[in-house]
Amino acid sequence: MTKKDYELIAKAIREARVFWNKEHDLGTTWVPKAHTDSVLGTVTVVLTHMLADDNPRFDRKRFFDACHLGDEAILGVQAGKG
Repeated sequence: MTKKDYELIAKAIREARVFWNKEHDLGTTWVPKAHTDSVLGTVTVVLTHMLADDNPRFDRKRFFDACHLGDEAILGVQAGKG
């Protein structure tokens, strides 16, 4: 995979977060915000492991930052809290 591919994946995660945040703000979803944050965090962590396996030079922290996920969300998912 190329840097462009990684950027596209990170953009999709960011846009999913924006979508769900709007849904929560509008009150048009029954899914709790904590749940959507947890799901997106989990997907991001799993993808990060897969991408790192694919490319030893893959920078996990940089990818998390590009996804606009805070360290707390990532650490919570890794610790089994999410």
